[in-house]
Amino acid sequence: MINTILLDMDGTLLPVDNETFTHTYFKLLCAKLMPYGYQPADIVRGLRSGMVAMVKNDGTRTNREAFWDDFTKTLGEDVRKMEPVCDEFYGNEFNKAKDILGLNVDRRPLIELLHSKGYRVVLANNPMLPPPGTNSRLSWLSLNAADFDLVTDYSNSTYCKPNPDYYREIVRKVGAQPEECLMVGNSLTDDATAAQAGCDVYIVTDALEGDVNELNKYKHGTFAEFCKLVEELPKVN
Repeated sequence: MINTILLDMDGTLLPVDNETFTHTYFKLLCAKLMPYGYQPADIVRGLRSGMVAMVKNDGTRTNREAFWDDFTKTLGEDVRKMEPVCDEFYGNEFNKAKDILGLNVDRRPLIELLHSKGYRVVLANNPMLPPPGTNSRLSWLSLNAADFDLVTDYSNSTYCKPNPDYYREIVRKVGAQPEECLMVGNSLTDDATAAQAGCDVYIVTDALEGDVNELNKYKHGTFAEFCKLVEELPKVN
């Protein structure tokens, strides 16, 4: 019986496509780091390379370590001193993205309904941001980290999507069995790999990503249809 719900953010809880969000986010971070002597082209190149390094992470270090070790290859070892500046950015200027992208959603009723029925709830967003960045994005949904049993970020995760070990790591941390978990996301590339870890999968089709020919392998529907499904879920004993 399912007792744990894993929820993706971009394209699922947060109605924005990943590329649009990433472009906006990079532009804002470049503006923060340029006064310290870093050039936008180098920052973006370093960010994209660091994201690849996190996707390739093999569980031997945190995604934070994977990112900063790679980021220094592009911007030099001294860039490590910018980590507090970046954390400050994620807690402040980063929030401008909410208005730029026109985001106005409230997911608190959904999360509270799941908890009222006894379900564990995990924010299973690809863990590429530090905690301040993830916390800011949760606030755009009228939520915070305390609303979840686990929130994955780059400091507490050692894998990324689409690696099935990312899901195995979550299952282990929350004390569940894979067959007790339902992963809800919009990507047939990133989210559907939870099935390889033994989890059930529900694909949200509003902002579908990946090979549509794979869709019928999984439960699927719009986000509104998923919310209706939650209303009909039984309580967990």
